[in-house]
Amino acid sequence: MVHSIDHPRILICFRDQDPTVSAVLEELAHAAQVRRGHFSHLDAEEQIIRREIEANECLDRLGERLQLSEDERAGTRQRLAQERARLARRARWYR
Repeated sequence: MVHSIDHPRILICFRDQDPTVSAVLEELAHAAQVRRGHFSHLDAEEQIIRREIEANECLDRLGERLQLSEDERAGTRQRLAQERARLARRARWYR
């Protein structure tokens, strides 16, 4: 996702020509987070980590209701674990 401070629009770009449903929903969640200023009081790296965690927690919680495939749900759980570990490493670094 690309966000310009000088312009109120948010541009969402996908690397894949055929993104998964979960990829689209995750990027839309990030766009909503940016618009609402979620975690904007944190430095840029921590904003990204916490936004990733929040978006993936939501996808994990709603995966069945959203009828995400098992592969998408497993990928969501994997990304969630990676981001939680990244946040934990960051917390240890700044102690």
